[in-house]
Amino acid sequence: MSLMDKIESIRQKPENEKIKYVWIMVVISMFFVIFVWIFSLKDMMRGSGEINSGLDSSAPAESLEKTGEVNSESNDINVGDESIPNELDEPSI
Repeated sequence: MSLMDKIESIRQKPENEKIKYVWIMVVISMFFVIFVWIFSLKDMMRGSGEINSGLDSSAPAESLEKTGEVNSESNDINVGDESIPNELDEPSI
């Protein structure tokens, strides 16, 4: 029995049977959502959420300065192609 056949057989059932299927799917969906939420919450509590929390926001800038990727005059990141205009540049006519 394919999925489409199963859906069609559910459509043919009375309303109270269809409501049972709806509630079963709601419970399964909520179980999945709560399962994912609990594991993500455990991950955050364990401390792996520090990457996105912004606690160490100076580290990327320091590493760029050490490698020479940052222009010291304007603190812009040097992408290597000077021919691409920046939105702050004056328009060329």
